[in-house]
Amino acid sequence: MPFSHSVPSYRDDIDLAIDLGTANTRVLLRDQSLAFDEPSVCCFAGDRTGNRLLAVGFAAKEMQGRTFGDQHIVRPLRDGIVHDLDAGRELLKHAIRESLPRRRFGAPRALIGIPADATKAEYKALLTIAQDAGLRGVEIVAEPVAAALGCGISGNDPRGSLLIECGAGTTEIAVLASGRIALRKSLRGGGFALNTAFIDYMHSQHSFRIGDSTAEKLKLETLARINSQDDVVEVAGLNVERGRPERVNVPILGLSFILERYAIELSELVADILNDVSPAIYEDIVESGVVLTGGGAVAPILVTSIGCRTRLNVRVADDPLACVSKGLGEIAFRRH
Repeated sequence: MPFSHSVPSYRDDIDLAIDLGTANTRVLLRDQSLAFDEPSVCCFAGDRTGNRLLAVGFAAKEMQGRTFGDQHIVRPLRDGIVHDLDAGRELLKHAIRESLPRRRFGAPRALIGIPADATKAEYKALLTIAQDAGLRGVEIVAEPVAAALGCGISGNDPRGSLLIECGAGTTEIAVLASGRIALRKSLRGGGFALNTAFIDYMHSQHSFRIGDSTAEKLKLETLARINSQDDVVEVAGLNVERGRPERVNVPILGLSFILERYAIELSELVADILNDVSPAIYEDIVESGVVLTGGGAVAPILVTSIGCRTRLNVRVADDPLACVSKGLGEIAFRRH
């Protein structure tokens, strides 16, 4: 692969560590301080032949559901990968501008994370927007490697460990040893795919149309009340049959099936990867357990499902949302 699946060799000229995520973008400086943390969203006006940037980050997210005319919201990344080069460039420009002092000599260098299963074309797309955004030199590393360091797994430890990075764009399962990915599997889609599943469920089962932000709230509400099977949750949206906005009470029981399907699929992937590890590494994993990182790691159903399927101890990392960015900072500025 054209990018590193292990902790890269030492370089002392990195200025920024950038976690370019599907949902949020985070930037760390050399002192490991968090200089930027905003949604990975842009808002443009115009058609594809003449787009004009209106807002980026928090400002663009505030415009979701409130655009009109030729305005449109763009998420530069999909499934953890850059899919809109123009929006990706503008997002990175905004992040760099907000992170660094106004006056400096020379363009900055950066370390950026990418999903471990990224193709050569996807890697090149990331390099392209980084260079177009004004970065002088770019080093790219697989995100599970960064997440492992960010949650306290040593890059020098030869013992095997199993980490699951539950991102908004992709869910990655990685077996690591000595700071290198030995085995990996992934589910493209992640938390955003669950949002889409909630949107589809509301449309097919209740003839109700909801937006992305409502789907995200519905997902979180279902997670919080998944053990209350007799409860209902009130959902606001558009009644497709009547053609007007309404509210409807939806049973938690039906919504919980969406999360359970995802948890079962992920658990089966974990079981599959465990079947492929060596006996020595399997013993290491039995001893150390499974670590969940990323935004989706806070879902208790994942801990329960993976634990039941594998009979392993499963734990959520401290500050799971920040593991990738923290690990990138460790790699860029401390180099374990």
